[in-house]
Amino acid sequence: GSDVNSVDFVDSGSAMRKTVARQNAKLEGGSSKPDFVIWEIEVPKELVGRLIGKQGRFMSYLRQASGAKIYVSTLPYFRDSQVCHIEGTSHQVEKVLSLIGKKFKELCLTNIYTLPPPMPLPLHSLLVSAWV
Repeated sequence: GSDVNSVDFVDSGSAMRKTVARQNAKLEGGSSKPDFVIWEIEVPKELVGRLIGKQGRFMSYLRQASGAKIYVSTLPYFRDSQVCHIEGTSHQVEKVLSLIGKKFKELCLTNIYTLPPPMPLPLHSLLVSAWV
């Protein structure tokens, strides 16, 4: 009887994996790489007010004009600046950056966003073996 159970388990596992793969393809619109960008620029404290605008008007304008998600974050903490976080498709992010660049000629638009460091291998292989 135990053989039958193990076969069922394997089948359901592969069926689940197929479903997940299909969902991912849908999200990406069939392209090979997901067109999702996270861009962060360092904004000097004295410019943050102008970037946000009166009652958040400039931020709202940037969101509406580009369709990207955008907000100013106080983290990571820099003494003299804050981080403007932009996320969306590469097209949306480029639109935001060009609009900010027009208004703030002096602002550096370099992306300071860094991906989290990859997981150390021993921990990763431990997790994998735990699932098997």
